[in-house]
Amino acid sequence: MKNLYLNLGCEYRSVLLLCSVQAALNMVTVCAAEEMKKEKILFCLLHPGWVRTDTGGQWAEIDVKVSVKGMLKVMATMAEKHNGHFLDYHGTTLPW
Repeated sequence: MKNLYLNLGCEYRSVLLLCSVQAALNMVTVCAAEEMKKEKILFCLLHPGWVRTDTGGQWAEIDVKVSVKGMLKVMATMAEKHNGHFLDYHGTTLPW
């Protein structure tokens, strides 16, 4: 397994940390969505897409304006059916 991570240009420990943090964030979102439901507060995670930034690189699919505009639209149209979900900047539900 370590060789796989090294072949991807990642150090094993940094990938392990990233996966752990992501799992924790996912769980916090699901738990917060359930806990805050009675207060009528909605929670979801938004994936901004592959954005052309220093991190995303020049070959990324979309620019920052498209990503932000999409996420703002998703937030403005969020409904109870989206509570606790993982959505992309189009509003499509993504698998955990």
